[in-house]
Amino acid sequence: INERSLAGDRDSETCMLVRGVEKRSVRFDDDITVEVSCFVHQVRCDLFRMHCGVQEIEDFGVAYRKFGEIAGGNTRMYRETFGCVPDGKMWKYTDVKKMKKKA
Repeated sequence: INERSLAGDRDSETCMLVRGVEKRSVRFDDDITVEVSCFVHQVRCDLFRMHCGVQEIEDFGVAYRKFGEIAGGNTRMYRETFGCVPDGKMWKYTDVKKMKKKA
């Protein structure tokens, strides 16, 4: 959450589809290999390096688990700090009531 999100009039997100011609094989969790675009693979590796501290990506399963660990920690900190709705752990209205009591 940042000031732009709260102001509601200047935050934007974009999505882009990139397809590359040159292909290479990439390993996922030791037993799965997938064909990917060389260019897109390089962009993905650069993002993992910048945002997760993963230097060399031998196995993308490891990198995705690292992202999961970071996201899980961020979610726990957010819940403990703000304790607010919406929250993916709330499935019933009684769950919402319990969260409000904690806040």
